[in-house]
Amino acid sequence: MQPVVTEIIYKLQTARAKTKLKPGYWVTVEEANLLYSWALEFHPDCIFESGTAFGYSAMWFSLVGCPVFTFDPIPQKKYVWDELGYEQPDNITLVHDRFSSIVTMNKNVPGKRFFFIDGSHTMNGVKEDYLSLKQYAKDGDMVVFHDLDCKGPLVWWKKLQSNASVYETYETAHVIGRLIWRS
Repeated sequence: MQPVVTEIIYKLQTARAKTKLKPGYWVTVEEANLLYSWALEFHPDCIFESGTAFGYSAMWFSLVGCPVFTFDPIPQKKYVWDELGYEQPDNITLVHDRFSSIVTMNKNVPGKRFFFIDGSHTMNGVKEDYLSLKQYAKDGDMVVFHDLDCKGPLVWWKKLQSNASVYETYETAHVIGRLIWRS
């Protein structure tokens, strides 16, 4: 049985507050709420995430109700849903590969797509995500970058802005940016 959204949100916020991971390893509760509200407002038909880690943001995205594909080449022994006592949500697909493998997926996913880039923070890692986006994103898709306070994401975010009809950044514990893609 799927738990109620408000119950999951409360548990996710509590789990995040109790984590022993270094600050900055996961998105903050504030950022998770922002991402969730952006995705709800955007009404995507599909969400793609680069950088699963323990599935914290993927779990938030699953609450939007559309399919979520989350890419990370490093599988974890436990994900946040395990910690919360739930099964992996049916709408989350874990892709144990780099985000660049998205280019092998069916590009004709109908409707609007939401991309969340929070994978490798190295210059080359973000470059690979950027080049994959350039091949896969289509007009009207939303792209969100996390950790724009790090050099790698910031450099490629600036390049990505040339493919945007609208873009904005928000300062949270990190810096997060979103844009609407145009080819």
